[in-house]
Amino acid sequence: MGAAGATGPTGLTGPTGPTGAAATITVGSVTTAQPGTQATVTNTGTPAAAVLDFTIPQGATGAAGAAGATGATGATGPTGAAGAAATVTVGTVTTAQPGTQATVTNTGTPAAAVLDFTIPQGATGAAGAAGATGATGATGPTGAANGLNAYGGLYTTAAPSLSLSTTAQQVTLGDTMPETGVTYTPANSITVTDTGLYDIFYSITLTPDTADTITVSPRVNNTDVTGASSVHTLDADEESTFTKSTLVSLNAGDVVDLAVTATQAVTAPVSSGTGAVLVVKRLD
Repeated sequence: MGAAGATGPTGLTGPTGPTGAAATITVGSVTTAQPGTQATVTNTGTPAAAVLDFTIPQGATGAAGAAGATGATGATGPTGAAGAAATVTVGTVTTAQPGTQATVTNTGTPAAAVLDFTIPQGATGAAGAAGATGATGATGPTGAANGLNAYGGLYTTAAPSLSLSTTAQQVTLGDTMPETGVTYTPANSITVTDTGLYDIFYSITLTPDTADTITVSPRVNNTDVTGASSVHTLDADEESTFTKSTLVSLNAGDVVDLAVTATQAVTAPVSSGTGAVLVVKRLD
């Protein structure tokens, strides 16, 4: 085969092609993103039929606007229901010293008040005028023409110690007074010679070693004289004087003495000096 020939000349320009279809653009989705993120536009279609999806970040919060004008006054609301009635109660009332400040304190609530009062005592007033003289008492019975018809008495300075219990303990009275119409037998007692109205007086001072109730009684023939006892309730080592005077009708030969009882076993010394006395006087 022979060698290739030289390239031929350029051919003529071809005819114009037909008109192409018009391109389209359509908005797809629009999404709001967080403030400060990047805005994006994405074509989810084709170059000739574009569908654009937009992602647009939200703008940052703007500055607060100026306050709006005051609105018009609203209409008056309906009348409310009647409230509960308040109560006031008196709490404590305390008497304070004269010259101090009076006070009133509410220890409750404003709707249920409880008022505590502190009121100072008034100062002592001036002494009142002396009362009128009382009426003259009735005239006493006529005494004996020549003084007492009979009398006598016993006492002790020996300060004896009495061992007391519920059984009556006779008081030892070893010293005698001048006597008329009485005798001092048996010991520690006074025996009257004649029948009559007699005044019996006694006094004794005791100091028990134990707290107790002690009773001192004059006796006639070993029986307590009605209404003549003296009763004291004492602490341990508390000294007390028992004394009384009583009128008694006695018969000739009656024996008078002094006795002491306690509610338990107690030792009670008689005070020193003239610690115990028993006196009998005939009045008629």
